[in-house]
Amino acid sequence: MAIDELKIDDTVLALLRLTLHDGCRAWKNLDWNSLNRLHEKGAIEDPVSKAKSVVLTQKGIAESERLFNALFVKSDSQTDLCDMATEPDPRELARESKALVALAFRNGPIEDMHGGETCPACDGKPGYSRISDAEMKLIMRAAVNRIHTLFQLKANDPDGYERQIAYGERCAHAWDDPE
Repeated sequence: MAIDELKIDDTVLALLRLTLHDGCRAWKNLDWNSLNRLHEKGAIEDPVSKAKSVVLTQKGIAESERLFNALFVKSDSQTDLCDMATEPDPRELARESKALVALAFRNGPIEDMHGGETCPACDGKPGYSRISDAEMKLIMRAAVNRIHTLFQLKANDPDGYERQIAYGERCAHAWDDPE
């Protein structure tokens, strides 16, 4: 079982926010209000005692394990993206590649630039730039932001990601497959 330490660190940092005081200091224990709510839900025994630890109930143990696995255990696809045990399906890679390009590039700022009139002075002549540096920067920034959003969706909402890929696939249905 591979543990996602980044998620754990982020969660600990978020929990420190609960006990933040004096602008920048946080207690090294957990929020009392949260502990009281967990007690009311039957997940822990009464937290009010001189002990520096709390006792989890059977219900609390089971739920804490479920939450830990859901929040912090890396799925097989996350353990090492470079270590693919099976060969990826080339058709699926082509489908996803074309959909991502359609979503990130074709349906972005480049579509507005492409939709205008062709420059009569440079039409079809190699060596002439048809996109300014500012336009290229805009295109690349939009593409990176869109790809980033899609990768976040893929990690956090696989069904939503698949809906986006299906939409991108419809936009790119007539495109050639990758070489």
